[in-house]
Parts: sequence; C-alpha cells; structure tokens
Amino acid sequence: TRFIRIAFWKTADFVPRHRACCFFFFTHNYYLDAFEKERPALEEEMFALSEYWAEFDSYDFIGDDADYATAFMNAAKFHETFGGFTGCCGSGDWADTLAYKKAPHRIGRVIVANRETPSFDCLQRCVGQVLEKKSPCLVISDAEAAAFDARARVIVTPRPAYGFLTPLLQHYPVDMLAGFIAARKGYSEILRLTEPEFSNPLAVDTNRIRNSETVLL
Repeated sequence: TRFIRIAFWKTADFVPRHRACCFFFFTHNYYLDAFEKERPALEEEMFALSEYWAEFDSYDFIGDDADYATAFMNAAKFHETFGGFTGCCGSGDWADTLAYKKAPHRIGRVIVANRETPSFDCLQRCVGQVLEKKSPCLVISDAEAAAFDARARVIVTPRPAYGFLTPLLQHYPVDMLAGFIAARKGYSEILRLTEPEFSNPLAVDTNRIRNSETVLL
C-alpha cells in the first residue's frame, strides 16, 4: 500500500492543477487508510488459512463482470508464487465446467463478489453451490458477510467511493495467502517456470496457437 501511495502522490504532484487527478488521489488514499487498520488481523487470518490450503490439489477462482479480472489476477498470483494449478471462470461457467472436478474437498475455491456486480445474486448462489460440493470457500467482497452462506469464510474489504478502486485491495488478501503457501512449500522466488511443478502437465503435446494452421474450405 505504501508503494501505491507513492505512485499516486507523484502523479498528483506532476499535475497539481488537474482537479480530477488530485480528487482521485485523495479518494484512493482514503480507501487505503480505511483498510490499513484491518491489515494485521487479515495477515494473521491468511497465515492460519495457508496451513490448510497449502495441501490442496488445485484452486478455482470465480468472478463476474469486472470482478472476473480480479479473480483472474488472483489465479495468476497462485501460479506465479508456488505453481498452483488454477482455473478461472464466471459463476455460470463454473457450474457447468469446473464444478465437476473430482475430489472437490481438495479444491480451494475463491469467489470475488461485490455488491455492484450485476450478477451479485448469481455469485451468492454460487457460494452455496461450492459449499454443497464440500469445497473450502473463500469470498472476497465489499458486501457484509451476512449476505453469504454462513459456512463460507468472507473477507470484507472497504467499499470505495468509486467501484473501479475495488480491485486495488481485493487482490491483497489472496496475495498474502499465496505468499504464505509459497513460504510453507519452501519457495522464495517467483516465475520458476522451468521447474516441473510450475509446468501444466495437461498442456504437454496439446494444440496451441503457435502450432495451428489455417485451412481454406
């Protein structure tokens, strides 16, 4: 958060007369301050959760609309830090595809579900579906925890004045979780894509764009 503050402070200093930029900076800074007091407790929670989640076979990340981008970034962070085998999709697609993966009790599932997302009710139902599959479920949301199934673990982030600020902090809990899992597995660096555990075995000898061909009929 300190790095983000510095970046936006430089921006505001560079164009001090640009009212929109300065307004965005102060709004953003207030958002970070609102979260700062919750950070120590969140770190403790993610550290405790990592002991359990480090043993899973794979991880699913679910989000709709703009929340899909946050879910995708979270999935990428899991792969980047410890080679986690991840999947990412929307709430509707998850029910038709990733929901049928075997051994659901060994799959950690993270759902990003914010109040302003048009399909918020679908994401609420998706939480229940995940739990019915007996999968551990972590929800990241700006809505109150009572909006979701009581069996899910819900991380509530501050609701910003503008929705586009939400992803700034909603990747943070998952970043911490991924980092703690990596530490438990003994990884100290990232992007070790040459190591076997960072290679997707399902991608071996499969067709990709690089070896495709165009056929004219």
